[in-house]
Amino acid sequence: MKATWLAIEDDFEDYILAGDIGGTNTNMAFVGHKNARFKTIASFVTSSGAITNFPDIVSQVLDEVTGHMPERRPQFCCICGAGPVRANACKPTNLPWTIDGDEIQQLFGLKTRVMNDFQAVCYGVPLLDIKDPQMVIPIPHPGGFKPEPSGGSWAIAGAGTGLGVGYLTRIGEKYHSIPSEGGHTGFSPFDGESEALYRYVAKKYNTTPGTELFLSGRGMSVIFNFFRDIRRQKMVGVLEEIQAASDQDKPPLITKHTPTNEVCKQIMRLFIRIYGNFASRVALFFLPTAGMFIAGGIAIRHSARFLEGDLFIDAFENSYNPLMQSVLANIPVYIVNDYSISVRGAAHAAVTHMTD
Repeated sequence: MKATWLAIEDDFEDYILAGDIGGTNTNMAFVGHKNARFKTIASFVTSSGAITNFPDIVSQVLDEVTGHMPERRPQFCCICGAGPVRANACKPTNLPWTIDGDEIQQLFGLKTRVMNDFQAVCYGVPLLDIKDPQMVIPIPHPGGFKPEPSGGSWAIAGAGTGLGVGYLTRIGEKYHSIPSEGGHTGFSPFDGESEALYRYVAKKYNTTPGTELFLSGRGMSVIFNFFRDIRRQKMVGVLEEIQAASDQDKPPLITKHTPTNEVCKQIMRLFIRIYGNFASRVALFFLPTAGMFIAGGIAIRHSARFLEGDLFIDAFENSYNPLMQSVLANIPVYIVNDYSISVRGAAHAAVTHMTD
């Protein structure tokens, strides 16, 4: 476990143990809170594949905290994972173990809540400064128009290893996030190219494909294979290199060669159009007048391409109904540029719902 101490202060009202459990890394943090301000005091990173029993990691983190700040034990714990939550427990996707909040509470006497990772991202959104490009990148609507956020309704969509969806609302002074597995809803083609892609994937998997098959790291591989098998794209040069890689290793190679290879550019352009179309559907479900936020590592790494030639936002605003086009044109859209949002969001959720 790699421990990094970032700040030590004694003036916080609450101390929280927060965590984000991903398929690659388990990120834990000791977070201080005062007056709606959350500050990471220390972070702890472990390879998720090296973990066999999650409470062992909690024990190691608590020992580290006690060693550095013996008088500052966390009062609350909130852990998020990529997967559905039932009875305060989550079985993360692609991991053999379970995060059990009741077990953690029993073992360590620490009031614990387990939530879906995109619920935690939702709780992190109000902590973002939308004027700070280190945290948020606005996606202008055509003509450079940037609607002002209003009201208390936010929506989040994020492609990474999988595809997550979240919704946050403010009732009075309190935030409430609604769990969702919306990334697994069926894919909706929106033009001839996406229709051909849909038919290709439906035939290959012999099922009605969910959007996550198209809009995730895996989705880039799916689109590459579509170009090879249906478009009959010749596998020469860098495409031969990508073709030889596993589906898991294709996305970073596609990303690497996008600036210089025309086929990789076309793959990325189709991927971003699919992203914009899906974000549009999420926005119409929730009407997030306070902001539609695009999260996940893919958006951060490719933010410049999301802003390129209105490609994403044109797909976002596209609707058969002129009235709905107007609705979408007035929703602020942002890329989340802060990798720590889920951990800080988990801390925010703990303070919001565990201090009553």
